[in-house]
Amino acid sequence: MLLRTIIPTSSLTVARAEGCHVYDESDRAYYDFTSGIGVLNLGHSHPTIVEAVQRQAAAVMHAQFTTVASSQLNRFAAEVTRWIPTSLTDVFPTNSGSEAIDSSVRMARQITGRSVVISFDGAFHGRTVAAASVSAYSSKIKHGFHPMMAGVVHSSYPGVNGRSVEEAIDQLEFLLDAQVSPEDVAAILIEPIQGENAYRKADPEFMVYLRTLADRIGAKLIVDEVQSGYGRSGTFWAFEQSDIVPDMIVAGKAAGGGLPFGYVALKGEDAECLLPGSFGGTFGGNPMAMAAALATFEVFTSEDPMQASIDNAAWVTSALSQIKSESRYVKEVRQHGYMIALDLVDDQGKPDAASVNRVLKAAEDRGLLLIKGGRNGTSIRVLPPLNTPKGDLIAGLELLRQAVRSLSTSTTA
Repeated sequence: MLLRTIIPTSSLTVARAEGCHVYDESDRAYYDFTSGIGVLNLGHSHPTIVEAVQRQAAAVMHAQFTTVASSQLNRFAAEVTRWIPTSLTDVFPTNSGSEAIDSSVRMARQITGRSVVISFDGAFHGRTVAAASVSAYSSKIKHGFHPMMAGVVHSSYPGVNGRSVEEAIDQLEFLLDAQVSPEDVAAILIEPIQGENAYRKADPEFMVYLRTLADRIGAKLIVDEVQSGYGRSGTFWAFEQSDIVPDMIVAGKAAGGGLPFGYVALKGEDAECLLPGSFGGTFGGNPMAMAAALATFEVFTSEDPMQASIDNAAWVTSALSQIKSESRYVKEVRQHGYMIALDLVDDQGKPDAASVNRVLKAAEDRGLLLIKGGRNGTSIRVLPPLNTPKGDLIAGLELLRQAVRSLSTSTTA
């Protein structure tokens, strides 16, 4: 049996899927506004990606990249440079975003010869050892696994626990003065927009400060774009909204178009510092995943789904504002491209996970899939595919509106 502690938030068993819809075993359609937690930015089973994967399956399904070269991996390594800053010339392929996070930490330590990694409150970077160690989102991903990786310190993220940009900067400067020597810091790791913590965004001022700080102390600035990348935030990379260039980009989720894939992009001069043989893997850069990754770039070029999401952004904002204005249980709405979160509260105005669960159930009953977020599950996350037709957006957000309105009925019944 499947590990018994894995309990899906939905009761749905998916039989097939297409675009922004999934279908259960009785062929009932649901709007999927989870996108596999940001994997399916181009929707389910995009024809271009399906065709590429089918064609690759008939040619080469596996080529272990430290043993033999793969034409698809070579093509990807060339193509990806069109989508990343010109200063980042090298890519390391992985199975997932979490593995890519682990790899970026190992790289930063090996490149700098230092050990300390600074991460931030509210961060979620994954569940592998290094990724969990640099996370500070929920104790449940660390409970029972201590000791975690040494050399990790956490500082304030603007907007988390009420911290302003100025307070977050002050705390980090204090940390470097009183707790950690700047000469020991290998990396500063940040999500430009926190994913699991319900889409809280680092102000451009803070991101510029981190870029300046990393340069000042000789550390590597790593941006975790696993969930915010590939157009999800309204730009291809969320860090672009702060007009900075990081030392490393960590990608995953949507990078594989639905297949497991992640990667680290870094500077050539930094890659020169890595020891030969210290980075590798059995399935990283798998030809099937590479075919899907290349097809993903093809769709972004030929169909421009990011522009479609931008064109609909104003209407989505208006619809969300209406939902908030109609319900006293919606405290705040955050929207960064198609990273959307609603914070719910109870009658006393306190964050309320029970209300989130009720809305998720009411939405599913009506034919809409959503996911929770926030440290205690008190937020709803909405992630429609970037290329969702406007008519489906209208219908899906109307179902969300009805589900939120059902809170008033359930609390007065």
